[in-house]
Amino acid sequence: QLHLKQSISFDAYDAIKGTGSFIVIDKYTNATLGAGMIIEKGDESASSIVSKEYTAFEKDLNALIREHFPEWECKPIESLING
Repeated sequence: QLHLKQSISFDAYDAIKGTGSFIVIDKYTNATLGAGMIIEKGDESASSIVSKEYTAFEKDLNALIREHFPEWECKPIESLING
């Protein structure tokens, strides 16, 4: 899932590849961090986050990212679960 601070225009990848795909770029290093295709508009509520059960690895990775890359402003997983 990708959450944005503001609304964007997009299309499904199957309809228009140019506006149905994206890349994520680190604003400090200009390195590509990831890429994706938009399949459909997701649920705008946070309920899908609350119901997610995170693995021990995901929790450990989240803690390491917050410790070593504070400039990324990564939120603790607990705050996503508890709201």
